[in-house]
Amino acid sequence: MRVFRAWLDEQAVAERLLARVDGERRLTNLLHLGELLQAESLLRPGLEPLLAWFNAQRGSEGAGDEALLRLESDAERVQIVTIHTSKGLEYPLVFCPFLWDGKLLGKNRDSARCHDADGQPLLDLGSDELEGNLDRAREEVFAEQLRLAYVALTRARDRLWLHWGPVNLCKPKKDGTLADEGLHTSALAWLLHGRELLGEHPLSELGNHLADLNGGGVWLAIERLAGSSDGRMACLRLEQREASAQGPGRAAPPEQLSQLNRSLHSAWRIGSFSGLAAGMHMEAPDRDALAIPDAGEPGSGFFAFPRGARAGTCLHAILEDWARGKGELAELVEPALQAYGLPLEWKEIAIDHLQQVLETDLDGAGLTLAALQSARRLPELGFTFPVRDLDVARLRGLLTDPANGLAEPLREAAARLEFDSLKGFLKGFIDLTFEHEGRWYIADYKSNWLGPDAGYYGGERLLQALAGEHYYLQYLIYLVALRRFLRQRLADFRDEQLGGAFYLFLRGMPEAGVYFARPGDALLDALDRLFAEDK
Repeated sequence: MRVFRAWLDEQAVAERLLARVDGERRLTNLLHLGELLQAESLLRPGLEPLLAWFNAQRGSEGAGDEALLRLESDAERVQIVTIHTSKGLEYPLVFCPFLWDGKLLGKNRDSARCHDADGQPLLDLGSDELEGNLDRAREEVFAEQLRLAYVALTRARDRLWLHWGPVNLCKPKKDGTLADEGLHTSALAWLLHGRELLGEHPLSELGNHLADLNGGGVWLAIERLAGSSDGRMACLRLEQREASAQGPGRAAPPEQLSQLNRSLHSAWRIGSFSGLAAGMHMEAPDRDALAIPDAGEPGSGFFAFPRGARAGTCLHAILEDWARGKGELAELVEPALQAYGLPLEWKEIAIDHLQQVLETDLDGAGLTLAALQSARRLPELGFTFPVRDLDVARLRGLLTDPANGLAEPLREAAARLEFDSLKGFLKGFIDLTFEHEGRWYIADYKSNWLGPDAGYYGGERLLQALAGEHYYLQYLIYLVALRRFLRQRLADFRDEQLGGAFYLFLRGMPEAGVYFARPGDALLDALDRLFAEDK
């Protein structure tokens, strides 16, 4: 790397690049490539092996996180972000100074927003059951806080700092109840002190448990936890921070900078397809994931359209705006490309290709998205329904049973599903729901790159893409949600009016890229029961 930087200085590369309008971007890319080559040269001695590796990586998105495109200006800056906006991102060092804040309902005790025993939204403005519904609302807010805490705790690549201690450590009131905010109602309190509390009222149990601890008791509990982490955690008193650089009271740094070897999750949480498919407890974008490794040239035309989450989100946004009637397709492409930072040189190709997508005959009988009346289109239909105890072994058993009709590659993929049991809610958004000739369908847009021509977007290759990303699980969840929605909204709805799911791999259309599934009612019924039943 020193030789590379010396060459940059000798040739005045930085000065020449920075004189361009996009010079900072170009220089960052060049330095990043140099770092990647330096790291790879340690594994592949010699120029020819290194060049062969480099040529194989060009145009490929199959590399690890170290190969992701860096920001030209913000990579080395301290960023202060909310937990919501940090989802899906990674930072080398992360500080979380406020996870002790456990505010649940605030000052309003005259009404409760929650879900009833059947999972339906409930607004209680003062009924006889208000106290019970307030308790339910507290649990639901706590579950969401726990999900967000998990997001915050998993952003760090190398090291994470937390601030913890007896902040707002509340004592029980005279009637034995506890306040709605304080250390005891924070998600981090449950993770650090309440993991063994498995009673029917975990918030109350956690509050009473913490009320019996003073500052020293909290410190000892955290020290015990750090002591069991094999050097991955360390405790440092805040008042020692300035004096501990050389003092004997300094806590030893973690021996290994890696995640804890225990699972950080709550049995009660809000889950999603992407979280289940990834074996995690958070929502994660599923757009433009690479179902099949890229080992060749990108192709031409729309096959070579930029890849990655940003490009996938851009295409979804264009099609969503079209479905909402916000304008003609040709009017929507350029603003979307600009909004997502994609080159405008793709404008005409994108307009032409997406128009072909809208005009593709989806069922061989003339069904096209372009021909759908706007009143029969419902984009981004959101759903949230309760899950009592979703166990991965029971789900695998259903999906791998040949009697339930999934193709063999999908059954094999289902056998590999892994996630922690989910109690709480399952939520998601369906790209497009529409009605055609009395039947209701869903359409999901996939911008995945599977290969450089249409031959890669059909038959067995398409099944492998669905299997690799567990998209079969996604459309099954969506169809269960849609059927529940239609049963609630249409008094005369019959199950045979559920048309099925179209998965549209945009790059392969119109010649290929259309996958259709209409699972049997028996499978959908079994999944519906699985989501609703206890173990």
